[in-house]
Amino acid sequence: MDALYTCNAQILFKTVLIVFQDAVNDLTSIQESFLTSDSAPFHPGAIAARSRLLAHQEKLVTNILRWRRYTKSLFGIDEVAKNLLVNGILPVARTGWEVGGQVYVQRVRFFANDRSCV
Repeated sequence: MDALYTCNAQILFKTVLIVFQDAVNDLTSIQESFLTSDSAPFHPGAIAARSRLLAHQEKLVTNILRWRRYTKSLFGIDEVAKNLLVNGILPVARTGWEVGGQVYVQRVRFFANDRSCV
């Protein structure tokens, strides 16, 4: 019976990891076009929008790190967290480093260090 539980647990972990991978891939592909445009006009709501996006990404990385406690870096969950950090959070944070980007990077780094990941 233990082998069945282990198999079912692994199926659950792999399914959740696929959801996280899809979310990270969607986020990075959506924001890629906005980050490549060099001459973006100033928009007063850009700071608030960037803050909301970074908060969303911060929540996603904390959930990934919470699941890491159970998966023990199986199925490549560390790579998913690293991909979100490098290709998702850091590029957006750099565009507004002085207006909150630095704070989000420090908080995510704290979560990652606290949970011994990335």
